[in-house]
Amino acid sequence: FAAFCYNLLGTINNCNNYAKVNVTGTSSGKISVGGLHSGVATSVGTLSNSTNYGYIYCDAATATADPVAVGGVVASNTGAITACNNAGPVTVVNSAEAAYVGGVVGYCVAELTGCNNSGAITMAAPTAASRIGGVVGRTDALITSCTNTGAITSTSNVTVHIGGVVGSSTFENQTFDGCVNGEEGTQKGAITI
Repeated sequence: FAAFCYNLLGTINNCNNYAKVNVTGTSSGKISVGGLHSGVATSVGTLSNSTNYGYIYCDAATATADPVAVGGVVASNTGAITACNNAGPVTVVNSAEAAYVGGVVGYCVAELTGCNNSGAITMAAPTAASRIGGVVGRTDALITSCTNTGAITSTSNVTVHIGGVVGSSTFENQTFDGCVNGEEGTQKGAITI
């Protein structure tokens, strides 16, 4: 589910979403929700210079396959993402499967460069282990010059990996270069559990 496209084989450049993307309890299987692009395994397109301002909301109680991927800009990516931003809130509730939730990308498997999140990220009542990050929920790729200033909140009785920039990384020899969480002298980027 996404405001712009489901399966991207080309390019999204200089595009903005202002609309709410609201997914509630009607989908089973693997759920992917993004402000501009939902991302599927065959999506190899690239995104650049684009921003989500809309509210991204996902009630994943009916998910029957993992991961539930939710991102302010993209749910999951296999193509590079450059200079994309999320300014809208991202909320995931009742996830019945493992969820990867990020301000910009939920599940990142391609390079992410110069992306920023200022939207609040909220994960409430997941029933399976999940990953939450200000910029990326889970990554298997290089993350360069990315910033989070959005607050992150989680209420959970299960294991949840939370990071200001990245919730969890499975990339061997992972490198984060020039990334920042928060803003000096403010409470931006705060994590509340």
